[in-house]
Amino acid sequence: MKRRKQRKEEFAMADEIILAGKPKSQFYKLPFDKNTRILRLNVLESHTDLRAGNRPYYMVERKVLSFKKGILIIRVKLENEPPVKVYLKVEYDHLLVSCNIDTDENYLGRYVYRTLRAMLWNEFHDFKEYYWPECFNEATGKTKYLEVICDRYGVDIRLKKEFKGFSGQMIISCTYPNARYWRESL
Repeated sequence: MKRRKQRKEEFAMADEIILAGKPKSQFYKLPFDKNTRILRLNVLESHTDLRAGNRPYYMVERKVLSFKKGILIIRVKLENEPPVKVYLKVEYDHLLVSCNIDTDENYLGRYVYRTLRAMLWNEFHDFKEYYWPECFNEATGKTKYLEVICDRYGVDIRLKKEFKGFSGQMIISCTYPNARYWRESL
């Protein structure tokens, strides 16, 4: 009996999706406004006791490192501290967030909070540009539909030239007919 339970747990762990080296279940979830990809400041603040103070966007140095497998990876440096990595994954109705040192499914760490707080400088942020479900190969992390450019100005994600006449929704529905979520038209 004990061995059967252990095997069941091993199979469950093998099936779990790994994002940025962590199981998806260990990412903190922040809900969006209904039917949007908008995260509001009051939602962020309701999930933590941390506060950023005056002009929080000036005290956080952020650099987008990559956008692979639908995960935006940002290098974050707070004043007089070593840099860390913050991971953002946009799902249908919530934002999954994590950090390489202090955030898990039950605790929203200060690096993630300060990063999001800097992004929410005008009381909200629309994460729609990072929502590309089912467009990335899980094994390789690559996509044949999207052109992702990460440079010193941030990240630019768009359909490749040969798919310009299609909406993201059309590509996903043709390629993944059983996909649960659809990308809105561009």
